[in-house]
Amino acid sequence: MKKILMLCLIIIMLFPVNILAIGDISVNTDDIYVIKGESVSLNITFNNAAGRINISSSNEDIASVDVKSIFLDSNSEIITINGVKNGTSVISVYAYDVSTYDNEDLSNNTYNLNVFVCTKGDINDDDKMDLNDVITLLKKYLHNSISARDITLADMDNTGSIGLNDIVMLIREYLNS
Repeated sequence: MKKILMLCLIIIMLFPVNILAIGDISVNTDDIYVIKGESVSLNITFNNAAGRINISSSNEDIASVDVKSIFLDSNSEIITINGVKNGTSVISVYAYDVSTYDNEDLSNNTYNLNVFVCTKGDINDDDKMDLNDVITLLKKYLHNSISARDITLADMDNTGSIGLNDIVMLIREYLNS
């Protein structure tokens, strides 16, 4: 038994096992819908990596970010994206000087996400909330074709889904405008 144990130790010493920590940057690049005047969060995560990233908006008049540059070291940071006015902007997260703990260079990677800033209740994208939006939402609700975008724009009671209550609230909003 001792001979087998010694043989195993010798093999381990002759052929060491390298444990590599795979490093990466994680950024959600799905389209983001934000209501004009409100904000959403973007989570940026470094896994077994460290370095500086720059964050920019292609049009700060439409969507702005609260942080322009940040250093991360195997942690996460939440960036706030503010909806300024209706339109589309691209938020870019650029890995400026980033490497993994195993010295793999992750610099020069860019992660882009589209940000659509819209008016609450404006389902048909005509920059106003009117009877056409109520009709469009009702049709989508009846045909069970509600999208994530529709939920952002028409979830009037902030429950995370669209129901009859949201449609009634949208009608009230239209009648009061």
